[in-house]
Amino acid sequence: TKCAPVANYCTSFESDPYQVTPFCWDTYINTTSTGYIYNYIYYAHTGSNSVRFYNAADAAGTFMLIAPAVSNLSAGTHRASFWAEGDSTIIIGTMSNPANPATFTIFDTLVNPTPRSWTNYKVDFSSYTGTDQYIAILWDPAANYDYLYIDDYCWEPIPSCEKAPSVTVLNPGGDSTSMNIGWNLDTTQVSYMIAYGDSTFDPVTNPAGGDTVTSTTNFKTVTGLQPLTEYCFWVKAICKNGDTSFWDGPHCAKTG
Repeated sequence: TKCAPVANYCTSFESDPYQVTPFCWDTYINTTSTGYIYNYIYYAHTGSNSVRFYNAADAAGTFMLIAPAVSNLSAGTHRASFWAEGDSTIIIGTMSNPANPATFTIFDTLVNPTPRSWTNYKVDFSSYTGTDQYIAILWDPAANYDYLYIDDYCWEPIPSCEKAPSVTVLNPGGDSTSMNIGWNLDTTQVSYMIAYGDSTFDPVTNPAGGDTVTSTTNFKTVTGLQPLTEYCFWVKAICKNGDTSFWDGPHCAKTG
């Protein structure tokens, strides 16, 4: 079927319409008010879409977002990674049946997200030995009118080298022929590759026409660009153990 279990999965919810449940996802809501969980098109970690939880006037409501089924939850090789911003507690669990909340089993309780600041959560499932196929995000609001946003969700192999954290174009539109790219410092990483090209460029699936530069710090000025042109940047980390990360991107902006 179109929602058969998958071994790897990533989404930023960009192709999902406003005010609907994301494709192949499920929700469970038990509330006495007008709370909801749906795709939201006005606020995101990347792009413009995320999933918004809102409890309205029901601090005791149950709000659960269930990811698409995976075929390797108990393989010991994968993790769930996502970004969150909002109020209250996030509980990660597994389910055997997304239509039955009684099948939810707690796996991990996360540090509360920070309102107006995105936090990246990486939940390692290498210790999981059960038989469930679904990962669920249970939101436990602390008060009335709380909210939560979820974005950039991945079910991915646990890497031996992490991606460069929080890659950002630092001066979009600020210069006609150069752009500054920066990211947070990770002491396990020793150098970086920065690949870039037009808005269709992808260093893996569409590398034609791109260029690559390197850096030994968490900053790079990319020069020789064309004025008033959109460029998309991707960053790959090289770690002390000699391994490399997956590419992080795209991060796009236009020159001035």
